[in-house]
Amino acid sequence: MAIALERFFVINFPLAAKRVVSEKRSKLFAPGVLIFVIFITSVSYIYQHYIDRNSFDVYAAVVLHFAPFVIVLVLNVFILIGVSK
Repeated sequence: MAIALERFFVINFPLAAKRVVSEKRSKLFAPGVLIFVIFITSVSYIYQHYIDRNSFDVYAAVVLHFAPFVIVLVLNVFILIGVSK
């Protein structure tokens, strides 16, 4: 998702991306993504071990599988539109 978001920004806003996307910000963005992944994994672990199994299955289906797929799909459509312009 992070790569799709970055590509969307660079393709659709090239002038802003030139000044916003920098090496320093990339170095800050990478740990941010790592923290987000650790947070989602921790929530998943807590959810799986301390909340009933059926509820976890719904959580896993929506948060861990469906939402990232839809976000990447939408960003890729916008990237395609941006490239075609």
